[in-house]
Amino acid sequence: MVLADLEQTDMRTAEWTAGLKVLKEDVMHHVGEEENDLFPKVKKILSKEQLEDLGTRMEEMKGKLMASVRGG
Repeated sequence: MVLADLEQTDMRTAEWTAGLKVLKEDVMHHVGEEENDLFPKVKKILSKEQLEDLGTRMEEMKGKLMASVRGG
């Protein structure tokens, strides 16, 4: 929602700057949840091999998504 609002707002306004601050706070909160809550739980559930496999698959997906964004 914040991104959609930013896309509709003129970058030269205080409203856009405030929206960007909200976006930053949202992202930092999300990262904190992942690092402090989700990742420790996953490390307890998955083996080292499963984690490595998951990481490899995520990197492959990221590569495909980035290629599609670049038009490749």
